[in-house]
Amino acid sequence: MSYIRVQACNLGNQMFRYMLAVYLGNRLPGFEICGCNMPEWGLVDVIDRPDWQAPFRLPYGHKVDIDGALRGVAPGGGHDGLNIDAFAQRMEYFGHDLDRFRRIFHSDETGTPVGDDEIVVNVRTGDILAGIHPDYYPLPLDVYRHILNVTGLRPVFVGQVEAGNWYTDALRAAFPSGRFVGGQGALADFQTVRHARHKIIAISTFSWLAAWLSKDDAVIHYPVAGFLNPVQRGDVDLLPIDDPRYRLHLFPVHRYTASPEDQAAMTEGIWDIAFGF
Repeated sequence: MSYIRVQACNLGNQMFRYMLAVYLGNRLPGFEICGCNMPEWGLVDVIDRPDWQAPFRLPYGHKVDIDGALRGVAPGGGHDGLNIDAFAQRMEYFGHDLDRFRRIFHSDETGTPVGDDEIVVNVRTGDILAGIHPDYYPLPLDVYRHILNVTGLRPVFVGQVEAGNWYTDALRAAFPSGRFVGGQGALADFQTVRHARHKIIAISTFSWLAAWLSKDDAVIHYPVAGFLNPVQRGDVDLLPIDDPRYRLHLFPVHRYTASPEDQAAMTEGIWDIAFGF
């Protein structure tokens, strides 16, 4: 038996790695996926496998050398398995298999119920606010105001929404009648976003996946911003342009630094965004 090993990491990135492993496994009969640590989906590696001598490593990054990997593990290729460190956030590796991954990433956890007259707003703060990466940032409050005004839906803010930082404090002040749902845990947050019919995703792989795995009647407001904007990050391709569930809102290129000017832009600024409804 030969193996495709998924290197463990945070839930969102590990799910992308697993989807790449499935894509490669479709082209490598006899290979088995191992290394997973995703108890949320019942995917925990319990395979008693031998140590590898010379695995082919798919390194950090998004564009993957598929042909090189296949050659590497072919007879005479010199490698006895595949080791996935890549993030592989490109639709070409998994976009055709939505129904399959809906079944794979299944849980009986339902999250918090959200009505059809409400819209889930997924919020990510934490290390993002500190400026750990210029292609990740919290969405400007101006975006929420616009979408809520157009749709007439009531907001349910889900995720890292506890008071005590400049962003969530501004969010609570701007939307005092909104419902705030936090502290559920990662899986419950994921499933809340997934099962809500209307949602605004964050600039986040976790948020992206929860929306993508949702039902066919979902209405997904997608900020084409940060790493989700192919103009800003050409190596990433998560734009499901042929999927009727999505409403794409195009942002200008913005590289976040967590400066006072950035904070003001997120909480008070008026952004030049091409909203699509």
